[in-house]
Amino acid sequence: MVPALGRGFNAGDQSQGAPRVVILSHAYWRQRMGGRDDVIGAVAHARHATDRGTGNTSTDNISINVVGQALPVADAGPDQLNMAPTSTVTLNGSASQFAADYAWTAPAGVTLAKADTANPTFQVPVSNTPLSLTFTLKVIGATGATSTDTVVVTTDPDDISVDSASFKRGGNEWRVRGTAQYCSANNLLTFTWNKPVTGGGTTPVVLGSQTPSLAVGVCSFDFRLKDAPTTARPTAAGTITITSVMGGKVASQTFQLL
Repeated sequence: MVPALGRGFNAGDQSQGAPRVVILSHAYWRQRMGGRDDVIGAVAHARHATDRGTGNTSTDNISINVVGQALPVADAGPDQLNMAPTSTVTLNGSASQFAADYAWTAPAGVTLAKADTANPTFQVPVSNTPLSLTFTLKVIGATGATSTDTVVVTTDPDDISVDSASFKRGGNEWRVRGTAQYCSANNLLTFTWNKPVTGGGTTPVVLGSQTPSLAVGVCSFDFRLKDAPTTARPTAAGTITITSVMGGKVASQTFQLL
């Protein structure tokens, strides 16, 4: 161990009759030594128990010379994989050692709450493709010495699959059926018709939205729009787009004209 102040242990410390010496942790330095700047060479007091036979234990007060104070060691915690978009993630730097202060750095586009604590939080950003987010933790020791560590958080966007899509002219009814990965209450799917325009291209016409539901272990949706308004009535087969607030997207899904 390399201390932040003073020296480490040496061979002489182990010789018979050598003075007792100790390297303090940051917590002990603050709580028991009052955070003194002149800690090196000071005396720390401890109580030593000696077993003098069954049921007979005595204690002695001993003095130990302080020769060093340990450097901080950052530990940003284990990687967190396949996190759902919009969910809240808590980072964990509590295993760091000898840390007086914490300073987390987030990747672009991510905002950390309580970034100066051991356990900041953030909301997983929404993306149509998986993200790999690297966070850096810097801990600062009592003397200003620092240590850094990183942790990776990966995301898992919603996976949408379409089983069937159609527009039935009798009744002017849209129907789109399929499955999604996330059935949480905050997952909302939006269904949009890519309406052809004169001269080429399309313009989006939102048909409606729906939250997937769980039935027999399957997260599914069955979107229906009856008596669609005139502006949402196709005259030929075409395509629709389905988007999820949790990152999933199916673009240019064909539909049948019935």
